[in-house]
Amino acid sequence: MTDEILNIILKSLNKESSTEENLLLERWLLQSESNQFYYKQFKKNWTKDSAKLNNEKAKAWIELTDKLEKNQPKTILLQSRKIISWAAVIVFVLFSGYFVYFQVSESQNNQVQTQLTYQTVSTVNSQLKEVKLPDNTIVKLNNNSRIEFPNEFDGRTRQVKLFGEAFFEVAHNAAKPFIVQTENFSVKVLGTSFNIYAYKESTLQNVSVYTGKVKLTTYKSQQEISLVKGESASLNVESEVLIKKDSNPEMVKWIDGVLVFDGDKFDAIVQKIERHFNVKFKITNKDIDYDKAFVGSFKKSDKVSDVLEVLKYYYDFNYKLKDKNLIIIN
Repeated sequence: MTDEILNIILKSLNKESSTEENLLLERWLLQSESNQFYYKQFKKNWTKDSAKLNNEKAKAWIELTDKLEKNQPKTILLQSRKIISWAAVIVFVLFSGYFVYFQVSESQNNQVQTQLTYQTVSTVNSQLKEVKLPDNTIVKLNNNSRIEFPNEFDGRTRQVKLFGEAFFEVAHNAAKPFIVQTENFSVKVLGTSFNIYAYKESTLQNVSVYTGKVKLTTYKSQQEISLVKGESASLNVESEVLIKKDSNPEMVKWIDGVLVFDGDKFDAIVQKIERHFNVKFKITNKDIDYDKAFVGSFKKSDKVSDVLEVLKYYYDFNYKLKDKNLIIIN
């Protein structure tokens, strides 16, 4: 645990943390189950009867320091950053001792602690899947995508992780915001429907809102943007440029198996075709204009050859299918 997270936890428990600090804490909690378990126990014991807490933590700290002195020649526990007050450090140190004592005592009494567990649902190329979350939120996963979520939303927020593309129909709960975390940004809502396109290999990633309102926050540059019905935001993950525009209602038709291109450049087109039809490309044609954008859609019943027949005239290339799953463009 870093000093920064320590400070944020203490401020959060005292209801003094800012919105940005709450977001950092939420990201830290999603990093591992042990972080979530530790915070849950920390919060649980912080709210216990103060008199009992003070007595127990003092006793526990004495026992803990004795053990540390035997096993470690030096202690670096108080080497904190200047931005953290000595009072905050001392409070954390004392409470850490109590936490260790509490955990050991519980173990000795054979009382089993319930640990938050996560579920993972994923799809492969050419596969769609629908998932119902513990709060009745519906998530529709596109090809080659993955979502991670807890077995229960126990806390002040409902947090999930998304890798790839998904359409969310979030169950409304004003007291417990729903947060989707991707590799480059997070999306926070109360109850709405929206689409996230965030494949790791895609330079241009997107959030489109179909009902309600969402707030998108980027990680690197900490940009924030609010979106309402009919609006979308595109993030260039390399340049960190974030652009708001009108959303294209056609884009969400992938739910029904429709392949949609909305101004996609050639690299993005290839990636979408590979995921949609479960194929691979080998490109030997060096004259293709990779910056030329294409707009169009193809029915669920269309084959990969139907798509290629249209694209070959637009981009001026020839192709051949090899071994059913390999497409050679020359």
